[in-house]
Parts: sequence; C-alpha cells; structure tokens
Amino acid sequence: MASPGDRSCGARFRGRPVHPILTDFPIVMWTVSVLWDVISLLWGGTAWALFAFWSIAAGLVMSLPTIAAGLMEYFVMPRRGPAPRTAVLHAICMAGATLAFGASLFLRPAAGVSSLQALLASLAGLVLLGAGGWLGGELVFKFGIGRKE
Repeated sequence: MASPGDRSCGARFRGRPVHPILTDFPIVMWTVSVLWDVISLLWGGTAWALFAFWSIAAGLVMSLPTIAAGLMEYFVMPRRGPAPRTAVLHAICMAGATLAFGASLFLRPAAGVSSLQALLASLAGLVLLGAGGWLGGELVFKFGIGRKE
C-alpha cells in the first residue's frame, strides 16, 4: 500500500494531490447558489434564479472530476488508524451534499425560477458540504493524507 507521501498515490500533478484543488469549484458554486436563491426569493427577478440554477449545475459538473480524484486518493490511502473511517464519513457527507444540490436543481419549476423547496434542499446540501469539508480538512491536516513526506 502506498504511503500518504508517495508521489504515485492518488491523482497528482507535479507531485501534488489534485483532489484538494478540485474541491474549490463545487464548494464555491454551491455556496453562492444559496446566496442567489435567497436574493431571488426576497427581491424577485429571474436573473438571480438563473444564477442559482447555473451555479448548481456547474458545481455538479465539477463534482465529477472531484469525486474521481477523491476516490483515487481513497483507494491508495493507508488502511490503519482512524483515517479510513474519517474518509468514509467525508465521502458520505459529500455524496449527500451532491444529492441535495442535485435535488435542488430538479425542485425548481423552471431554470429561471427559485422555490422555497429548492432553497431548503440547497441549505441541507450546504450543511453537508460544510461537514464534509471539515472532515476533508481532518484527513489532510490531522492524518496527513495526500501530503508529501
């Protein structure tokens, strides 16, 4: 089994893990989508609802390579200690967030329309995204997963 500092473990570019940088895209897109939905529901206007719709869609598209890179990292990480359990919890939270934002996308009556149900699904996704992100930080900073030795 590869060690966390082994350059061959997981998806890497120039010796650095790819997964952490890819996570920024879905996190930002999904976070701002909640802001756009709130603005749309409070003040109206299809532009804000469209921003929310396309932010969620972009986050879902960018989650695909992020998930792939995370799985590659998971399958080569050491299997001893608490890190594997934390990685599974991280994956569960992130899968839940992805499903919640996917549901938010489909709970909209149309691309340019926000709804309270869609916002609630996004808020659930945001909570799961925060929990999953915190667990991802634990994997890197507490357990050293993906770090160079």
